[in-house]
Amino acid sequence: HPKFDEYDARLRSSPLSEYQRMCYRRWIAMAATVGGGYMSDFDTFPLKSATSGGFGPFPPRKFTVHDAGAVPCLLSGSKSEWERLTERLMTSSASHGGDRRWSDMHALQDLRRSDPNAMVTVGGVMGAQDLFELAPMRRASCDQTRGYKAIHFSHYSIDLGMQYGAIEGAEGR
Repeated sequence: HPKFDEYDARLRSSPLSEYQRMCYRRWIAMAATVGGGYMSDFDTFPLKSATSGGFGPFPPRKFTVHDAGAVPCLLSGSKSEWERLTERLMTSSASHGGDRRWSDMHALQDLRRSDPNAMVTVGGVMGAQDLFELAPMRRASCDQTRGYKAIHFSHYSIDLGMQYGAIEGAEGR
C-alpha cells in the first residue's frame, strides 16, 4: 500500500497493543488489494455460500459492514472504498492516539455514529452468544441460525458461552 510506511509508523508510535495494531493493518492490506473484496475475522464462519447467501454483489461496491452492531467481523467493499475507510480509521486512531483501547472496532463504530452515510450497515452476522444462551445445544438450536450469513465467535461470546455452560474445558484460552 502506498501509505503503509506512514500508517505503520503511526501504529508503532501509538500505545496500542500489537494485537490492536494488527487489526488496523488488516485494513491497510485490504486497501492494497487489486479489486477490493470481503474480509472476515478468523473467528467468523460462513453459514451460507457467498453466491447464494445474500452477501451482495462481487466485487462489492459501497463499503458494507455485515454486522448490525458495526463489529468489523465481516466487511466488504471495492478497492476505493477500502482505501477511503482505511484513511478515515487511521485518522480516527491518530486523533485518539493516547487511548490504548481505541481499536479498529471503536473507530468504525465512532465513524458510523458521526457519519452514518460513510458505510452501509446491514444485519446478517449472528453473535455466537445468541446460540450459547440456549445451552444445552440441541438440533433445534441450529434453526436459530436461519437468515444469517455468518456466525461470529467473538472473545465476548466465548466468555458468555463458558458462563452459560455451553463451552467446557477452555482452560488456557
